[in-house]
Amino acid sequence: MPSADLDERLERLLRTVQDGVTAGDPAAVARRGRRRRLARGTVGGGAVAALLAAVVVVAALLPERVPRPTAVATGPAPGGVPDGAVPWFEAHLSGNPGELVVSVTAPVATRSRPSDPCWEGYQPQARAEADRMVVTVRRFRPRAPVPEGHLCTTVGLLRNVTVRLPEDLRGRPLVDGATGQRRPLVERLLTPGWLPENWMPLRMYPAGKGDVWRRQYHQVGGVRAGSGPWRTVELPPGPAERVTVVAIPPRLLGSWNRWPDTPVVGHAQVRGSRAEIDADPRRRIVSVRWREGEVAYVVTGRARQGAKLRQVQELVVRIAQSLR
Repeated sequence: MPSADLDERLERLLRTVQDGVTAGDPAAVARRGRRRRLARGTVGGGAVAALLAAVVVVAALLPERVPRPTAVATGPAPGGVPDGAVPWFEAHLSGNPGELVVSVTAPVATRSRPSDPCWEGYQPQARAEADRMVVTVRRFRPRAPVPEGHLCTTVGLLRNVTVRLPEDLRGRPLVDGATGQRRPLVERLLTPGWLPENWMPLRMYPAGKGDVWRRQYHQVGGVRAGSGPWRTVELPPGPAERVTVVAIPPRLLGSWNRWPDTPVVGHAQVRGSRAEIDADPRRRIVSVRWREGEVAYVVTGRARQGAKLRQVQELVVRIAQSLR
């Protein structure tokens, strides 16, 4: 049997564990009696005291449970059948608080509807972790199978997907959930608000050769005609094979992709700045150049065989003026 001294110590420990229990509560009194009987029935008085003391210490030291981060879908599923996650490339701020825009490679048919056999839809998800932000883009395909003999275009184009973040980025790196790779957040990225019919982004280049970022656009070979079955219709080629938009340090503005004797052929207002236009008849390219604070931009178009440089100039100036 426990000694009187042990009885007194047990009573004190039990009162400590029961801290906060309202006096006179019958249920609390019953619970206290059960605990006392359990403690007295434990073999070894020293073990009882140690056990109760450990309960008090552990209860005080256990940290609060922190919920595991969950992925937040930034929009409803676009319809169709889930088809796994797809890699995305660079990201840039959308201009709206808490939003990013990421680029994925997509077929021409992404502008179609879910009922079309070549359609693809995308649903982004974002998961905030202590040391990173994980963004996953999930792909959806149409429910109807592709008809026999039907060919879907798989030209590697870029499509922008808007991602709503569950919390502020706060300088954390961005990680692609499909590959586990870290991806860059590109600052001051401009995208055209206007492109010629059936022109889309074609390539994204990593920073190099002094440029901050670079995007390339060109005409796709066919378009979806009308609202009937999917088919391609060839469009007449435009004056330029492709157009490149690049951001560079201002010190490179006059020399980037330009020979020293390339003449200046005009000026234009672009995004509130006075832009210089130069044309190189030998390489068949026209460029529009201007500066905005600590960043300079160049929009360059390469002429198709037989096209006039004046037509290319009109094209690159209009694309430059539409950049947002």
